Amino acid sequence: MLRDTAGTGWMLAMIEPKSIEAPLPQLINAKAAAAALGIGRTTLYWLTKNRQLACVHVGRRVLFDPKDLADFIARSRGGARR
Repeated sequence: MLRDTAGTGWMLAMIEPKSIEAPLPQLINAKAAAAALGIGRTTLYWLTKNRQLACVHVGRRVLFDPKDLADFIARSRGGARR
């Protein structure tokens, strides 16, 4: 719905908020992500720096989506040699 809210002649769009159907993913910190993968935090940060593992930056915090950890494990299994 468009409406002139301040009498200036400018029409502003009034958007009704939509409900979020899917809940946001629970993000885990670097210590928990490293423990889940069985690696150290330094290795975890190396993987993120080299874009092998996705992360989310929130301020100074580096957080990880467990789905990204599962995807990383699946990709790593494919190229393993014995």
